[in-house]
Amino acid sequence: MTNDHYKTLGIDKNASEKEVKAAYRKLARKYHPDVNYGDNSSEEKFKEINKAYQVLSDFDNRQKYDQYGENWNSGSGFNNSNFSEAFTTKNSQQNGFSFFNESFDLSELLKNMSGTSFKNNSQQNFYKKKKKKQSNNITTQILNITLEDAYHGASKELIFYLDKAPCNTCKGIKRLAGAICHNCRGSGFEKSGRKIEVNVPKGIIHGQKIRLKNVVKETSGFNKQDLIVIVEVENHPIFYLNKNNLHYKAKVDVSDCVLGAEITIPRINGKQVKLIVPPKTISGQIFKLAGQGMPKSTGYGDLFVEIDVQIPEKMTDEHIDLFNQMKNLDGKIH
Repeated sequence: MTNDHYKTLGIDKNASEKEVKAAYRKLARKYHPDVNYGDNSSEEKFKEINKAYQVLSDFDNRQKYDQYGENWNSGSGFNNSNFSEAFTTKNSQQNGFSFFNESFDLSELLKNMSGTSFKNNSQQNFYKKKKKKQSNNITTQILNITLEDAYHGASKELIFYLDKAPCNTCKGIKRLAGAICHNCRGSGFEKSGRKIEVNVPKGIIHGQKIRLKNVVKETSGFNKQDLIVIVEVENHPIFYLNKNNLHYKAKVDVSDCVLGAEITIPRINGKQVKLIVPPKTISGQIFKLAGQGMPKSTGYGDLFVEIDVQIPEKMTDEHIDLFNQMKNLDGKIH
């Protein structure tokens, strides 16, 4: 074999699809013409790398390449039909005698004699396992939702992108003029988008997964894959999410904390709930409002309210005088 695609990518013949892709990306970045401007040898190397990847990244092409070598695409390599043609009746009779009355497949004969196929069994087993493994692949993608979506539940549209070929704009480098490539968005690959509707159940928590069966077609043309959607709940401006519980920091005037007051607390569903702040409440004190959190399998989580004591923004002389009186009183008490 004059040009070994495996050696070109620096990988073993048993390398997985993921290893093939990783090797290609690494070498493509190294030998890309834009990185090695004016270097003809790097340009030729880059072409060899792309050629090798186009063959080894496709399951059928790779199988033919491993069997026939450099001539895999022309069909002129060694195969059973070419070999058995030498033993047909026509060819044998030209030599004045005939071994067989009709054409036969030599590989089939050897199989019947030995009980094994003429083809390399270990190679067959490799591709059988490879095909099975590929057909069971699972693809994952992240879906960002709001906290309100998680509370109420929602039907979200997810655009699923499947890597196919090196990006025509950046040639796999991922960047142009120091910025992320606008075409592939920094992935280095052309992308084919497909819209998928995802039903997000209410009460879903950050990091939870939704499995969609048989929605992604494999690039090699085998059975469809399952898509695992990883839900990420975006940060909320006023609430902090912890599993099914919510946390909220309430700003309360110092006078209300000292004397006690009834304050209004917002809820994630858009409504409000009353909270009684008892006298002598200190900053950082936490109150639990049961059942005011996120939905869960049975009921709702809780809402935890942390008190943040606020000093008046505009202090008058009268305010300062009152604080001085409080300070003097504290000194007399001690």
